[in-house]
Amino acid sequence: MPLQSQLPVKAMACGNCGHGLFRVFSYETDFVMKLVTQCEKCDSTSVIEPVPATLRIEFGEGSDGRLCRMDPKTP
Repeated sequence: MPLQSQLPVKAMACGNCGHGLFRVFSYETDFVMKLVTQCEKCDSTSVIEPVPATLRIEFGEGSDGRLCRMDPKTP
């Protein structure tokens, strides 16, 4: 069964030549795994790597303080 009929995916192409077939390689550096795609026609490469997520902590309704990084005043 084609992937397009299973998931809402879209095809991608090389930004240099427009070709749509790639080889995919992986490598790891300091706890980060990266993927490298290489166009089968012109050999252009793209590096795909995760970017750490951000965490935002906001004041709760009617709150005078919010959770923060510090040593607690009480155990």
